[in-house]
Amino acid sequence: MFSKRTKVSIDTATTSHQNNKRSTSMDLGEQTLDTSFYQKNTGAGAGPRTGMEATELWNNIEKYKNEYYSENKKAFFFKKSQKLDCAANISSKFDIEDLLSQTFAILPNTNRIYLDYTVFKLYANPENYTTIVEYVIKLFNICIEKYDSFECHFNLKSFTITAAERYKSVIELFCKECLKSETRYGSMMQKMYIYYSPGMIEKLTSIFSHLIDPLIRDRFVVYNKEESDDKMIENLSN
Repeated sequence: MFSKRTKVSIDTATTSHQNNKRSTSMDLGEQTLDTSFYQKNTGAGAGPRTGMEATELWNNIEKYKNEYYSENKKAFFFKKSQKLDCAANISSKFDIEDLLSQTFAILPNTNRIYLDYTVFKLYANPENYTTIVEYVIKLFNICIEKYDSFECHFNLKSFTITAAERYKSVIELFCKECLKSETRYGSMMQKMYIYYSPGMIEKLTSIFSHLIDPLIRDRFVVYNKEESDDKMIENLSN
């Protein structure tokens, strides 16, 4: 993962054709938190790269994004379509499994799943929305099989009302698949923690409220930007 605010180290179990243990990390305040994503048990991708590889991947994505905007000057009136086009180009240039494994992770020996919007927004586009949701559901299934429940921890840093509109279809897909009480995932989700909540969270909630069961909505725990750093450390390190 590439967030510059949190430090989470991710150890990855190997596949049958990869015998090395791989890890990566992200900055979580001043505290280091070990996390794991057990790809071998899930078939959910190649798992996170090493710290050096993750940095190289991040640098390559940044370089490609800068080149894209250099060749396609940032639009004012068609900003939404341009950002999605840039994301689609990034998704086509980089291994989707690498991107996914740097965006979502299960913390070791817990039922907590960390989801990072700051990475998601770099490559998410209508062509891979279904793939993204299916990947997250695989993580849900791992936790359910082991713990009979799961928690979601969303890092929404930099999320805006325009982002909600841009990603409306994937949010709707996620809500329909996972946030209905009659679904397996709706009934098994203990809590959904939302960090760096945008100021207009109530407006955003109202937009998608018809897709979220009231019983599940009561399990949401929302933190504003000022308290999110401390709460993320508190909730993810205990």
